[in-house]
Amino acid sequence: MTNPRQRKRRKAPTGRKPKKLAQHAPRGRVQRAITVTNPTIREKWDKTKTLNQNLQGLGLSADPNVTIKLPKPVEVDTSSPAPKQDLSALKQLEVQAASAESVAIHPAAGELGFLKRCVEKHGTDFDAMARDIKLNNRQHTAAQLKQKLKKYGKSLEGYQKRLQKNSAGEQNTEAMDES
Repeated sequence: MTNPRQRKRRKAPTGRKPKKLAQHAPRGRVQRAITVTNPTIREKWDKTKTLNQNLQGLGLSADPNVTIKLPKPVEVDTSSPAPKQDLSALKQLEVQAASAESVAIHPAAGELGFLKRCVEKHGTDFDAMARDIKLNNRQHTAAQLKQKLKKYGKSLEGYQKRLQKNSAGEQNTEAMDES
């Protein structure tokens, strides 16, 4: 239980420091400006409309769970026309998405070296890789190692080819030095 003095102090902010007053002051909603980075959408964007209105006008949706609902057996009123949507921006976005290049994965060199040593020692026995404490000092599980090898497999092949080229180049330079 609190005594009446403490109760009054809690209600009236007179005994509080200004910093504490600012912390307990009611805060208003902060409106942030929407920045559109895609040039196709930026052309069609209307700053006077809300986010949902702009996306709906472009034929897109901010929340697909709300937009796409399961069909219900309800009679459709055809007397009112549907809102007009500008689908040209949507078509341009589809063309951009179709022509987009895949992003190359660049793993760390240490990770490639680790995977290379694991594959050289254990082949594709992921359980043995997971149990090898000296190589697998981060204690990756067999599933994690399998996933890493699947993810970085192409990079690992390229890494091994580069090492072979480098080692062949070093051997050639050593042979030239000896002669």
